[in-house]
Amino acid sequence: MQQVTNGEFVTDLSNLHNGTILDGSEIVCDNGFVRTSISDFVCICTNHGDQCSTIQDACEAGTTTASPNSGGDSSNNNENLELNGDSDGMPDWALALIIIGDIIACILLSLGLWACYDYNDKKNAEKYWNLYMEHRAKNDIISSPPVAIEVHDISIRNDAVSNKVFKESTPTGQVVKGSSRRDILVSEASMMEFQAKRMEERGNMNEAVRFYQSASQKLQDAVKGSHASDETFGLAVRASKFEDKAKQLRRLSQSQV
Repeated sequence: MQQVTNGEFVTDLSNLHNGTILDGSEIVCDNGFVRTSISDFVCICTNHGDQCSTIQDACEAGTTTASPNSGGDSSNNNENLELNGDSDGMPDWALALIIIGDIIACILLSLGLWACYDYNDKKNAEKYWNLYMEHRAKNDIISSPPVAIEVHDISIRNDAVSNKVFKESTPTGQVVKGSSRRDILVSEASMMEFQAKRMEERGNMNEAVRFYQSASQKLQDAVKGSHASDETFGLAVRASKFEDKAKQLRRLSQSQV
């Protein structure tokens, strides 16, 4: 049995030879003594069969009280440290919660942006509707008569001999009411809207902005000074949408630069 000053080995040591390395973690110190920092010890004996020399530098005076199970506690502590080290990594369920939270945040952000855009669009429509109702309350709605075109009957016959088409009477048209200034402005605004869409498809945002602004101005001129009617309100709403589209494309063009 290997002797230890102020301590002992917790395991039974047998078949020791001169030069056998002893595990210092198996040493438990007596009450009032603690282990030193030395961890490896060697059995030293003079003759074969003699007892190993007493280990004298394994325990030193201290306040820690040694117990027979201290060696086992040390190994358990090491295992706990290893487990804690492995648990430092993020568990799978926490990573899944983070990913789900990011997805929900993106969805909420998209809904918020859509709600802001929809609110702004409704506010603009409400503004023009209020203006229309105020104007309508002050003035009587005067409906313009539709444009009427009278065309004489046309008869066409096929000459079986010469296979020529003859007209028995020349068609004539009579315009009762010509195009008004509003109709011309609305037509020009529609053409500018078409050009703006073509420029937008080609990626020329500056030209598209210019055409949308011109179309909006044409429609504003068309309804300026007119009596309130459903047609006037519709043209005002179109003008507002063209203006909003121009602002949107201008912001997009500036962000791309």
